[in-house]
Amino acid sequence: GWMQMIIQQPDGTKVTHTMSFTIEAGTEEPSIEIEGNHLVYTEDEGPRRLISRALINDDDDTHLEGATIRFVNQSYVVGEDRLVFVDTNEITGTWNEQEGVLTLQGRAKVENYATALEKVAYKNTNHGAPTSALRQLEWAVSDDEGGLSVPADSTLELIPVNDPTQLESFPDQMLDQGDTFLFILTFEDVDSDLADLTFEVSHDADVATNIKGTKVEVLLEEVVDIHASLNGLDQESYRSKCFGQPFDKLCDEIV
Repeated sequence: GWMQMIIQQPDGTKVTHTMSFTIEAGTEEPSIEIEGNHLVYTEDEGPRRLISRALINDDDDTHLEGATIRFVNQSYVVGEDRLVFVDTNEITGTWNEQEGVLTLQGRAKVENYATALEKVAYKNTNHGAPTSALRQLEWAVSDDEGGLSVPADSTLELIPVNDPTQLESFPDQMLDQGDTFLFILTFEDVDSDLADLTFEVSHDADVATNIKGTKVEVLLEEVVDIHASLNGLDQESYRSKCFGQPFDKLCDEIV
């Protein structure tokens, strides 16, 4: 554009000055809003989408260049939390496991980035005792002019599951009458202490007369209580080695 100035001097003469100028359009930063921004995730589930809808707006751009989804406020748990994204023809995802940041890159239309963000999923890889603390995330997008949005927030609530105790099997044994039947119970409970153990010793009816006098010994560790059913065996013939103590003393009495 241009502007003309006319200046009248004291003697009445007029001087004209013309100035030209250029007005450059300003850069508008994109914006993002999240709907359905709280996910309840149960232990051992597969990947779950974090949000239901992403609303992105950019008044001076039809395309975006990138997006980031990051765990914030020290809520990220290394080795457990993972953000999952399946690449498209335009947008590729990179997961930084150390920082807890998923970066999306590639020039694509605003609406395509919104669809991509809606497909970002969460997965917890700890199938034993995952951390149940609330996760907090921030979502941001950037355009091809370097404009960066103000982050939008989402949260994730993790519900732990009480996993069953895993008990290892033990090999069959061939015994003569009067021999000691010794078996070691090896078990693991990844998310809680074992509070109770129940087992049964039984026999084939055809060998009932030969099993009399056979001793049963069990090696146990860190068991609070024991319940045993010794079918066909006298109680006196049973011996439990719970830290070297006899069966009549429960493990919760052993320090």
